[in-house]
Amino acid sequence: MKKFFIKGGSSLSGEVEIQGYKNSAGAILAAALLTKEPSVIDNLPKCADILNEIEILEKIGAKVIWLDGKKIKIIPKNIDPEKIPFDLFEKMRISVLLIPPLLHHFKKIKSSPSRRRQNRLKTNYYPLGSI
Repeated sequence: MKKFFIKGGSSLSGEVEIQGYKNSAGAILAAALLTKEPSVIDNLPKCADILNEIEILEKIGAKVIWLDGKKIKIIPKNIDPEKIPFDLFEKMRISVLLIPPLLHHFKKIKSSPSRRRQNRLKTNYYPLGSI
């Protein structure tokens, strides 16, 4: 497996082909929220977790356009963390990857009404203090 090390301070552009694994795809979908610019993601696996994460992105306001069977364009201009669908969010662990990009833009987000889920999240994100 190749590694990419990116140091800040300069603009990046270009394309990188990454294998379509569920865990990496979930992280890449979440990273698309770090910018207000459109992101094109190719080679997405069409499994339940990824499709659910895409549905969460749509429900919180991102525009998702399927360009072909495994390629999407995400336009995250109208994100509203108040619209997080906790019923979907709580179905999969990978959804916690959406929290850091949301905190990056909104500084504070509403947490799940589920006590069980809150306790799990506290373990991972307690140091952030914004949940």
